[in-house]
Amino acid sequence: MNEPRMINPSDIHLFHFGMQDVLNSMEEKEMRRWKLRRAMILSNSEHTLINIYLKLPNGEMLETQTDLVNYADDFVTIKGGINIPTWIISDVDA
Repeated sequence: MNEPRMINPSDIHLFHFGMQDVLNSMEEKEMRRWKLRRAMILSNSEHTLINIYLKLPNGEMLETQTDLVNYADDFVTIKGGINIPTWIISDVDA
């Protein structure tokens, strides 16, 4: 697998993402939910920067580093009010 391309969080809107979840199994999706909740808590309480890995429909991986402000089931809101659909997130590292 190729290394993810690092992008600025403000550039996320420049990319086209698919409407299907990039994760297949329920276990992977549950792990993503757990990691997103943990990342939100760490970011908001300890101001920890979070690495978010996004997957494009062509399989290319993107990485962005930011403050995770809020997580709801379908969207993540990062610093600057940028919303990211949860289904395009392949991994989270806090």
